[in-house]
Amino acid sequence: ADVKPDVASFEYLLKARCAAMDAKGAWAVVDDMDREYLEVPPQAHAALATVSSLTGYVEKARSACEAARQAVKDNGAGTVEDDGAGELFRSGGGYGSDSDERKAANEQVKGHKKDKRHSQQQQQQEEASKSVQQFLKLRNSDALRQVEEVEKFLALGDDFVKEVAAVVNRGPESESSPVLLVEGAANVKKPLCFKEVFGNDLPVRLEVCSGHGDWVTERAQRDEGKANWLALEMRRNRIRMTWAKAVRRRLDNVALLCGMAHEMMGAHVPSGSLTEVYVNYPDPPEWVGSSQCLVDQAFLRDAHRSLKPGVGHLTLVTDDPNYAMRMCRELSKVPRLFKPTEHGGKPFKSGVPEGYGGSYFDEMWKNGRQNDRYYIRYKRV
Repeated sequence: ADVKPDVASFEYLLKARCAAMDAKGAWAVVDDMDREYLEVPPQAHAALATVSSLTGYVEKARSACEAARQAVKDNGAGTVEDDGAGELFRSGGGYGSDSDERKAANEQVKGHKKDKRHSQQQQQQEEASKSVQQFLKLRNSDALRQVEEVEKFLALGDDFVKEVAAVVNRGPESESSPVLLVEGAANVKKPLCFKEVFGNDLPVRLEVCSGHGDWVTERAQRDEGKANWLALEMRRNRIRMTWAKAVRRRLDNVALLCGMAHEMMGAHVPSGSLTEVYVNYPDPPEWVGSSQCLVDQAFLRDAHRSLKPGVGHLTLVTDDPNYAMRMCRELSKVPRLFKPTEHGGKPFKSGVPEGYGGSYFDEMWKNGRQNDRYYIRYKRV
């Protein structure tokens, strides 16, 4: 059957081209969507603004910023930051009014079993509508956050933007790249020499599973002159976007590793070289007891080997209670490698420290009122 791609398919393709720093290819996707009479969502416009600004298409970037703001207004879902009247969701965007749906459901419940089943279906539809609006609200906020970052970058002036674009267009493979990117465990036959990489002897910190790179680039900018950072991520499109974000911030205290955590740490991180290892919101196992789990005995041995004796720390943060318990159990099996830092030897505490930083997925769960956070911090023995 001839099935035409939907908005989600086009958005995936657009973001893939953005991650590859292919601005022309990304804008071509927008043209294809226009021909199919499909609306470009705010996050896609924001991704276009980001890649256009990074590659030197300033007017295109400004146009995409305006389009993103307009798309947020048009979908009517609002943003996480909206105060409103204290309600989590508002009407608009074609999803109807929450109160109107409840009235309609109440009128259809008259004591008949059929009506009762219909009411249950209606309630499920209301919950689905809420979930959709909740997700749209988060996406709107994230789109506007990206737009603000692009606008701040453009405000630094044409010369600054051109300098960054020149670096981005040469790519991370260029010998002149200010941010080292190592892909795969076989690319370097010996561990990295951090003094050569960073040009100093400052402490080195590692984030494993760095995702889109927002947390690690923010922390690296905060730590300029105080510490160096490694970001490790297995997805190539994400690590390349992190590279571009580091270039945009003009960071010289970040290096990137692309590959599987166990392999990359073993191949590239020297023993006793790190002061901190962070794992923020790792994907939980698909089911309880699954062997597909990042924080296992092998990972803990790698972390222990990489951290400086007596001063190194391992920090794990998750919003998944089952995964938190599993990580604590794994740590309890290796008392000779790590010991808890919480008072009384408690394995974790609720909530993260002020100023710790957040992420896209962290904001998603906050928006859904899933506010539990498990902060697990252990010291290397």
